[in-house]
Amino acid sequence: MRVKTRILGALGAVVIVFGMASCATSASDDEISAGGDDRGQAQTDGVSVLDVGVFPDAAGAPDAAGQPDALMPCGNQCTAAFATVPQCKVTSWDIKTCTCSLRPAGDGGACDDGEACTAGDHCQAGVCVGGGPDYAVEPADGWSEEGNPLLPQAWEPGAPAVIYRPTDCRLCDNSRAFLRFSRNGEFSVAGANIAQGDDGNTWVLSAPGYLTAYDPSLSPGSAGPASKQKIHLARGLERLPHGPTRFVAAGVSLSLGRGWLAGYAATGEIQWELSPQAWSNLLVLGLTTAADGTIYGLACGAARATILMVSPDGALIGEIALGAGRDTTTSTYGIVLTSESDIVVSYGSDDSVRLQKGQSWPRAVAARYTFEGELAWARELGDPQHQTAGGPLVALPTGYLVVGIEEPDLFAPTPRVVPFTLWHLRPSGEILSAQTFTPPWTVERQRPFPYNAIETPDGGALVIGYMQRLLEEGPTMDSFLLKLDSWANPEWMRFYGGPLSDQLVDAVFQDNGTITAVGAVVTSGIGGGIDRFILRTDFWGRTCGMRLGVCAEMAWQDCEDGNPCTINWCDPDAGCTHPALPDGSPCGEGLTCQGAVCK
Repeated sequence: MRVKTRILGALGAVVIVFGMASCATSASDDEISAGGDDRGQAQTDGVSVLDVGVFPDAAGAPDAAGQPDALMPCGNQCTAAFATVPQCKVTSWDIKTCTCSLRPAGDGGACDDGEACTAGDHCQAGVCVGGGPDYAVEPADGWSEEGNPLLPQAWEPGAPAVIYRPTDCRLCDNSRAFLRFSRNGEFSVAGANIAQGDDGNTWVLSAPGYLTAYDPSLSPGSAGPASKQKIHLARGLERLPHGPTRFVAAGVSLSLGRGWLAGYAATGEIQWELSPQAWSNLLVLGLTTAADGTIYGLACGAARATILMVSPDGALIGEIALGAGRDTTTSTYGIVLTSESDIVVSYGSDDSVRLQKGQSWPRAVAARYTFEGELAWARELGDPQHQTAGGPLVALPTGYLVVGIEEPDLFAPTPRVVPFTLWHLRPSGEILSAQTFTPPWTVERQRPFPYNAIETPDGGALVIGYMQRLLEEGPTMDSFLLKLDSWANPEWMRFYGGPLSDQLVDAVFQDNGTITAVGAVVTSGIGGGIDRFILRTDFWGRTCGMRLGVCAEMAWQDCEDGNPCTINWCDPDAGCTHPALPDGSPCGEGLTCQGAVCK
């Protein structure tokens, strides 16, 4: 037998406990021991007691008087032995051997498994076990509503639009993230562009000429030095196929008052800048590059529009004059390379018509030129008696798409709504279709600004822009993404933004089909500071805070059904679904959809 005396509380009550001498246990396989000394307290599951009794002396036998070493108990040295206790472990002090060991903590405690893409990590049998994917864990304030993704059976023109607010997302390769990156709000102009690098990084150009790399998790990495010029407006960023210059950027030099181009190395350093005097009052508004590295920029300004041709090392090769152009903030412009010998552009022409009250407005024009400057065809878009604003241009498998706006009566009293116009052109320039499209509205006084358009992996187009809403307290803007199929039929549209004005201006598709878009947030009112932000969504526009369900593990190819009269959609619960396009939707040369069948 061994006798233990345990002193409890201020009353000094004594409890005599009888037990076998073999009750001291040795460290188990998952315990780690560290030696102690011969004095102190024992700690057992968070309860500290003074423990005395009959213990072996240094020689392994009781002392000469056979009395317990009550005045010389061994001390708890766990703090000294384990300055840092590993997660999912707790310390345990053995008063017999004067050693400290680690044992498993209780199951269910919070921990971190070190993986950026998991949430709800917890302890189990002394080991941190990763929880589910972070996008599968419901936010504290609940999931954002699915809203109106433009599915025909669930969406009606004029219905209120759901605006997805930024939320605090953990960043990982397959997460959906909304975050801001700022230059301290020091610039009072918007504009940013985005491109995918050879190294897997996402590169973002922002005023005043900063080129910043973001790794696949969207964490900021290296940044090249700012341009020598203060760039008023960043309007293009393209990757070159080879050579020391891997990116070319376009915009406007505020200090010089003229168009600007710059070449950057793969690491972000500026290789060259080009802003000749002849580009005074020009805005370089679009870029494309050929396989040999030749750079083509679309520039418009005071009474002229031109295509700039520049070598990969920054030498001006020549220009192709497009005629009268118009410098206007209500229009955007596009340029695409059709082959190794032709180029197609969309721009605002000053060969305009007179509208009410003697006002003159530019006409939207699409045109195709050879590299030698010969005009293959030109097409005016829209009703001659309407104001038309040419917009971004993108190539489709079936031709070209120009996204713009057309206002029949510019001087009509408000409230009024201004729809998109989607001009679908054949490769030969004939207009296949001209659809008007009224998005969901939150107020009646709104106007869309389609800023850019890119090709999608499934052969369609993604339109990037923002909606200006005229509220009683003043104008505000909300960003949008609009997905079109290969026949320019709208498939879904989502709005993103916070309480401030947000402007999405460019986007790229990642290899896994997710969308990474870049834009600007006005942080301090008109003329105030501008912060840049990055938005990442899945292929169907869902971002963090929205329930992804089964779609989180699905690629866009999984939902392809090959039917041009259905939308290839992914539902978080049902997975792939294929709602029918409205009857009359174009689906082929001279063909339309009827009951989800192309006829």
